[in-house]
Amino acid sequence: MMPQQPYTEPTIKAIKAVCEPAGVKVSSLIYDIRKTSFRSEVDQMAEAKPDIIFIGGYAPDITVLTRDMYRANVSIPMIGFASGITQALIDGAGKPIVEGIYTLLPVPATGSAGYENVAKITGKPQPDSYSSQAYDQVSLAILAAARAKSGKRHGDT
Repeated sequence: MMPQQPYTEPTIKAIKAVCEPAGVKVSSLIYDIRKTSFRSEVDQMAEAKPDIIFIGGYAPDITVLTRDMYRANVSIPMIGFASGITQALIDGAGKPIVEGIYTLLPVPATGSAGYENVAKITGKPQPDSYSSQAYDQVSLAILAAARAKSGKRHGDT
């Protein structure tokens, strides 16, 4: 279950690419984060009887989603990105509602030159993944700006 966002389709595609070759069936349900209730989506999802639910939103919509699941007495294991399973979610939904939700977090390439640069910049011997991702994103933006300024197109020598 994921919100209608630009990252949704690529994320679902990536999950399917990993899971389906291993024999794991993947279904998806995309919801509108502007809704005040996801009860119809919860009912639709519960009817499918999944083994686990991946929730790919952020704390505000996951708060509504988990509350609706609790009210509907749906107790299917859940996993979501650590960017959405936060203290704000615990505070908003309540500890009993979110107890047992698993989280996953992208891991930086420890030992790489970029990771070492992030450690130097942040002053942290083990920078978190978000700092590492931000470093990569800024590096790519700088490289793209430099390429654009040079007048060279991708593939030009």
